[in-house]
Amino acid sequence: MWRYAFSKKCQLFFSTGASAYTGAAQFITTPKFLTVAASILSTEARHASWIASAVNKFAGWGGSFEVSLFTMAPKIKAHLTKNTLILS
Repeated sequence: MWRYAFSKKCQLFFSTGASAYTGAAQFITTPKFLTVAASILSTEARHASWIASAVNKFAGWGGSFEVSLFTMAPKIKAHLTKNTLILS
């Protein structure tokens, strides 16, 4: 039973960490620092996901790395252009 209680506290801790970075992002004015904070946020969010999956018994995050939107943007745009009407 103590393991479940410990896991619930970990879930709260990591969720709070992810929320803190999300909330603080609006105050970061240096682009380099914002990039670093975003990287930490994604790691905290992944940790929160894995802890939540263990506590709540559902599948956690499935990838090893975050994929940059800049990397994915051309693929997303190509998919949208091919499969939907884009009004721009």
